[in-house]
Amino acid sequence: MRGTGASGLLRPMKRTAPFAAFALLTFSLLRPAPAAAQERPNVVSVTPLNGLLGLARFNVGAWGVHYERRLGAHLGVVAEATWVHVHGPPMHVWLFGGTVGARWHFLPTPSGPFVGLHAGYRTGYGRGATTVTVNGAARAVEEPSLTPSQLQVVANVGYRWVHASGLAVTGRLGAGWGPFTTTAGGASAESAQIAQETNDALGFTSVAVDTELSVGYAF
Repeated sequence: MRGTGASGLLRPMKRTAPFAAFALLTFSLLRPAPAAAQERPNVVSVTPLNGLLGLARFNVGAWGVHYERRLGAHLGVVAEATWVHVHGPPMHVWLFGGTVGARWHFLPTPSGPFVGLHAGYRTGYGRGATTVTVNGAARAVEEPSLTPSQLQVVANVGYRWVHASGLAVTGRLGAGWGPFTTTAGGASAESAQIAQETNDALGFTSVAVDTELSVGYAF
């Protein structure tokens, strides 16, 4: 029987080496931070994408800047600045505001699930447009100013992943009470109708949807 020799033994090792190196690299990049939460009690992050659906007239999320401070192993306090832009006929509105809240982290580590409670307020400005069709062409006949506002109290659940380097990714989903109120600058029936349609586009019920998908840094 002919022996395999050293070259025969090295051949399968050469084939598996790239896969082993890739697995080791993936593990090193994705491993969560092993330290206790007290060693990285602060997290600053931004939500860059959630507000984009407002450009398609869907108000299901906001752009935001978030800050959380862990007070011990489980409790955290949160402050956020948020803004929303809802764009589409017959209105364009912007809302700016913020929320404060608290989170309970189930694990004493930086990574893990949590539940939270937030309260906040937003207000802003906008404009509407009433159009009429004359000889087959649409033209704007009025552009009333709009003043939307929202007071909200929401509960949420989420998860945060923190890499050993401090990179933090946080996602949350929740709901609560948060009716919108929109007033129009004009006194006409058309202005009142635009205000109502704007209110329906921002939130046609008193249920507020709370979302976050943020990327940031823990330190």
